[in-house]
Amino acid sequence: MRNPIQPILGLPELLRTKEIENIKLIREIDIEKIENILDIIIRNSKRLMQLEEDILDVTRIESGTVILNKGKFNLNEMISEISREYEQKIIRNKKNLKLFYEPHNNDEIIIVEADRNRLIQVVSNLLNNAIKFTNEGSITMIIEKKKRQ
Repeated sequence: MRNPIQPILGLPELLRTKEIENIKLIREIDIEKIENILDIIIRNSKRLMQLEEDILDVTRIESGTVILNKGKFNLNEMISEISREYEQKIIRNKKNLKLFYEPHNNDEIIIVEADRNRLIQVVSNLLNNAIKFTNEGSITMIIEKKKRQ
């Protein structure tokens, strides 16, 4: 948990100290540097928030108090949305990766009944790991519809 907390606390402290030491210094700092520092703070704040949510989820699972909000939705559409979001994330992180989504029959609407947010969480975790451990090349998501037996 310390990993995302350190930049959240340290970088604003650095900015504040430099501002107090010499107010002109802040004006002279390249705006891009300030934006980069703020991006780091925001990114790590989000990581910390996600970590907290993951810990709460594990606690709920272990205690048997997980509440699923089931609903019907188009799986192809959901995966397409996630795919577009992660394509942008790959571009922002300047990784030499390509993300491909191969839906099961583009014209087909695949309606599932599930907790949409939990399914998004699962797919997002898989993609985060795939991106984290893939330095170059491609990541492909495939949906395959099978008949129940």
